[in-house]
Amino acid sequence: MANKNNEVTNFKTSRVETLKKLYADEASSRRARSESSLTSKMRYTSAAAVREGLTKALNDAQNIIDSSKELYVINPIYASVINYLSDMFMWRYKVTPHKVYTKSKAKSRKTLPAEDYKQMYHLMLEVVDGLSIETKFPNLLTYLFVRGAVYFTTVCDEDSLTIDTLLLPEEYCRKVGETQYGTAIIEFNYAYFDDLGLNAEDLKDYLKSFSAEMQKGYRKYKNDTTNFQWQPLDPHFSTGVLLNEAGLPTYFYIYGGILDYEKYQDNELERNENSLKYLVVHTMPVYQDQLIFEVDEVSAIHKSLRKIVDTGDKARLITTYGDVHVENIAENDTAENQALSKAFKAIFNNAGFNSGLFTSESVEALNMSLIRDKGMVWRYVQIFNSFYNIAVNNWFDFKGYQADIDILPISPYTYNDDMEVYRQNATLGIGKIDYLVASGVKQKHIEDTFELENFLDLSRITPLQSAHTQTADDRAQEEESSEDSKENSKKSGIEPLDNKESTKEETETTDKK
Repeated sequence: MANKNNEVTNFKTSRVETLKKLYADEASSRRARSESSLTSKMRYTSAAAVREGLTKALNDAQNIIDSSKELYVINPIYASVINYLSDMFMWRYKVTPHKVYTKSKAKSRKTLPAEDYKQMYHLMLEVVDGLSIETKFPNLLTYLFVRGAVYFTTVCDEDSLTIDTLLLPEEYCRKVGETQYGTAIIEFNYAYFDDLGLNAEDLKDYLKSFSAEMQKGYRKYKNDTTNFQWQPLDPHFSTGVLLNEAGLPTYFYIYGGILDYEKYQDNELERNENSLKYLVVHTMPVYQDQLIFEVDEVSAIHKSLRKIVDTGDKARLITTYGDVHVENIAENDTAENQALSKAFKAIFNNAGFNSGLFTSESVEALNMSLIRDKGMVWRYVQIFNSFYNIAVNNWFDFKGYQADIDILPISPYTYNDDMEVYRQNATLGIGKIDYLVASGVKQKHIEDTFELENFLDLSRITPLQSAHTQTADDRAQEEESSEDSKENSKKSGIEPLDNKESTKEETETTDKK
């Protein structure tokens, strides 16, 4: 009896397992398992998770900052938004020696001889050129928008007349005040050097790359690690710029829109693929609600038919009881699907941009958005510019003068219009340096270019005569020649007479006849 029960149990178990195999879609099961294992490794898997992470970021800012850094590396949409802001301007600048006036009238009247002034002016150009504004400013802006804050200090190399900029880790810096120029007063955590894990010799070499102030601060910290762990840095040489008071990467909110967009994209791809797939339903016949074929027979029939039907990803075979017919997994959608395009636009709308900048809209909307975005980025550019003006004039003594660095607000998006403004100013007799610098000539190269052209005697290359190339004498001579030509034309009698005179002569001739 026990053996018979075991046979029935084994038969039912085998029959159930066989039926499961008949209706199992192994490809779909593998795909589902694969997707679940991948998403479980991601830090943020949905837009809701991103929003929740940002609400908790005030207590755990480093998590959001690390995620923003990773996203900038791996996601081209996020990187394009950050680069759009960082590359808003072309970084054309000029340097003007500004005389420092004091209460002392004697010092105010004091001026440098021409040779000393020229030497001091060229010193300014060399020092400012050593800042590498063309590469440093966009890097600082990128760092700011990706991490939410950028802290840095400057080191002067008097031999090469350069001022190096050293970025400081944001987790070891904090803002404690602000100067009247809009630059931040910061404190630095000197435990940073110990946390590097360097040996004594390597740490000594590494400290040499920092200013004497920071080297002194580290020695002070080692003498008392409790009271001097956080020390303020001189705001003349070190500062920080924050995207907001919390120092959070605000634009990381875009990631939620990106996740939604990718989800819509996957759904749209799956919907299109399903419209090409088919289910072949093989229905087994029954008689008076009784099975005609046994399960093992159905399995054999299913395997035979599967070799014919289920040969790729476009068709699936299901064996059941009834008639055989073929159905589409998904029907063709004739209506326009706007969900995907709306989701893509929402990414940039969530960032506070006009999505037309990336998806194209009216010219007026683009112009207004550019003006707004330029103004937002320009605010941070002015802060950087103010700090470097302070640092340059404190690192170097220009003998009663200050180097005034001026960034020209020229954008690659409005380059032609910007150049036209500088060209018109130059025709009025002021702003000639601005026009040359705006056109891409470095200020330190202007004098050298003139000397080179004189040496090569490029005056032999005569440009076409125009209002921009003619001198006053050329224009006067051309006008005089034009007047003489008109007089000669009148005397020649070639031109027809006035209409009234011509009519009078014709009338007199007719009367005589």
